[in-house]
Amino acid sequence: MPEKPKRGRRAAKAAAQPGGASLCLHQNSKYAFRLFISGTTVRSVKAVNQVKKLLDQLFPAGYSLEVIDLFQQPHLAGEGGVIAAPTLIKLSPPPIAKCIGELTNAEILKRLQLP
Repeated sequence: MPEKPKRGRRAAKAAAQPGGASLCLHQNSKYAFRLFISGTTVRSVKAVNQVKKLLDQLFPAGYSLEVIDLFQQPHLAGEGGVIAAPTLIKLSPPPIAKCIGELTNAEILKRLQLP
């Protein structure tokens, strides 16, 4: 039986592990996202929970979400063009889009051009 994905504070803590642990759901999905957070702060935990809840509602058939802690992997900020955390990036389907800062549902939908 496959392991259930981690939720809430545990998800943020898992993302903070060296080596870049991530939260991936339905990897074969056409929707792929990357969330950059900064440690296991209240703001980071809130961002992980809020994004996951919204994506669960929008894509019940599945999506992929990779959570990257910039404290553990700062080099990935440059590669991803990240200047602040939290930052949510829609990787697929194209076009690639970013939502930076306070991740409210309305802002995510608007900036990432989601249904």
